[in-house]
Amino acid sequence: MLDQARGQTVRFWMYGGDERVNAYVDDEIRPALERLGVRLQRVPVSDTADAVRRVVAERRAGRTAGGGVDLLWINGENFASGKQAGLWLRDW
Repeated sequence: MLDQARGQTVRFWMYGGDERVNAYVDDEIRPALERLGVRLQRVPVSDTADAVRRVVAERRAGRTAGGGVDLLWINGENFASGKQAGLWLRDW
């Protein structure tokens, strides 16, 4: 997976309202990935359900690759919504 990601930008959709978490992603995760040759773009959202809805809409439109959401940080409720829509490869 790392070989496929190297040289790419990964869009990480996550709740943007927690400054401590944002700082951790920006100051720790992003530099660690850059050392591996992967760029991280944090996509802050006010409600992660919006990102789940986007993935559901893309799936319904027939998109199975190259969607707008590469990585998603979600809670249990939104995980359950994605599971119900058949989005996840693995169960909880």
